[in-house]
Amino acid sequence: MKAYPNFNAWKRAQSKSNQALIQKLRKLVNDCKQPLTETVKWGNGCWVNSDLDDLPVIYLFAMTKGVQFGFFGGSAVNDPKKLLQGKGQYVRHVPVKTKTDIDVKYFTKLVRNAVKIQY
Repeated sequence: MKAYPNFNAWKRAQSKSNQALIQKLRKLVNDCKQPLTETVKWGNGCWVNSDLDDLPVIYLFAMTKGVQFGFFGGSAVNDPKKLLQGKGQYVRHVPVKTKTDIDVKYFTKLVRNAVKIQY
């Protein structure tokens, strides 16, 4: 897996179409005003909880067409719309292929809920 020195470098390495999705999701997460810090972990853009010893909370995984907007403790995130996918013990994600897939109000709720989870 390729190493990146920071989130900006990781974002620049993605396709132009994915960069637009990443920027919109980045703004959404940062606008939530949570104790989250951008970083790169395991070759993916991530946010860690700076109040909890940098516990990983959110990740962006770039696919060929689109990104996964993922939550490390996603199995415990309240998701009444059932958008989160995955079957692992913890991790869940929402596939985002276009900007219209980003439900700002709902995704903001997912982010705020995910920050509360200490898996």
